[in-house]
Amino acid sequence: MKEDKYRQFQSRRVQYRATRFLVLALFLAYSLSSCAPIEQPAPIKIIKQERIIAQENPVPGTVEEEYVEKMLDTVEVPGQLDPTGTYYRKPHKTIYEIRPGRYQQLEYPNSKERNR
Repeated sequence: MKEDKYRQFQSRRVQYRATRFLVLALFLAYSLSSCAPIEQPAPIKIIKQERIIAQENPVPGTVEEEYVEKMLDTVEVPGQLDPTGTYYRKPHKTIYEIRPGRYQQLEYPNSKERNR
């Protein structure tokens, strides 16, 4: 009897080792050979950019200033009494000048004295 139990124990032990080896082999085979296709990296696109740089010493007679237009805003004023309550003002539109028009120096990238 004692030998039968020992043989059963030994056979179970051998079966356990074989099962463990089989599971490990299947896991390694699955992890090393995936079903997903191998993606190739996208090719690198090289884009060339051109920059136009103003001349450091411009040709005489060229424009060195640009005109910045004035900024205006239109506001609708409702009809109301004046602050003292003397007379009534009709509803109207008023134009406010936010920023006056002006000439602004052009900035050249390589000239320090013009970039003040």
